[in-house]
Amino acid sequence: AGLNAMTQIYEKVKGKYENNRLKLEQISKNTLKIKNEINDIKKYVEKNLCDENTKILHRNTEDSKMDISVIGTVYPFELLSPNEKKVVNTVEKINLTLRTYTSGYLRFEQDSYMDGNSPWPIATLWMALYYIKSGNRKKALECFEFVTKSATQLGFLSEQVDNKTMKPNWVIGLGWSHAMYIITLAEILKKYVSILQGSKVNQAQKQAFLLIRTYFLQKSYNILKMLQKYPEYEQEVKVPEKVWALRIWYM
Repeated sequence: AGLNAMTQIYEKVKGKYENNRLKLEQISKNTLKIKNEINDIKKYVEKNLCDENTKILHRNTEDSKMDISVIGTVYPFELLSPNEKKVVNTVEKINLTLRTYTSGYLRFEQDSYMDGNSPWPIATLWMALYYIKSGNRKKALECFEFVTKSATQLGFLSEQVDNKTMKPNWVIGLGWSHAMYIITLAEILKKYVSILQGSKVNQAQKQAFLLIRTYFLQKSYNILKMLQKYPEYEQEVKVPEKVWALRIWYM
């Protein structure tokens, strides 16, 4: 991801040096060097972290346990395409081994933490990010909805979701669950806002966007109401002005 970001930065600044041949040559050399590094990393992954027979990605060179983190090759590292055969095969294996009967996802096979049978919001949202990148809107929203519905009345997300009750479990208000939710929401909005701004928007696309807005409203509006009733908590919570603006937009 960092290497890709560097190539994007070079592409952005290149225009400023259109009259500086030496600078452009240096940018071109650096960009080529970075791309070669990316290719070397990809070759290593394909040689050492992908089963030759099944074409399924592995999390390390020590075992073949499926791990949700292998989705990182698609997001955020963008090392592999979401529709490459090895990635598609890996996702199929993930759905066979890590997807629970409630539609949430485990972290990895044979996870022994807290019995290891409950889905994790962070793992489920990682799958949502994969489906966004692969263009599968339906499955992306299913994963996003699963996590959204698991939140508390005040919008707090947990470490895990109890499969039996579908209630948040263990650590509640977990930072990385909330961070991943925000990242996923941003990716969904970025993808579907651009669609809605186009000239051709069908009803299904409009419904998908409105559904996402409703999800966010349900989990943020309770917090906003609480702050209206108890304004003394506002400084403690530090709600950004943009969130207050969103409340008006949603209403």
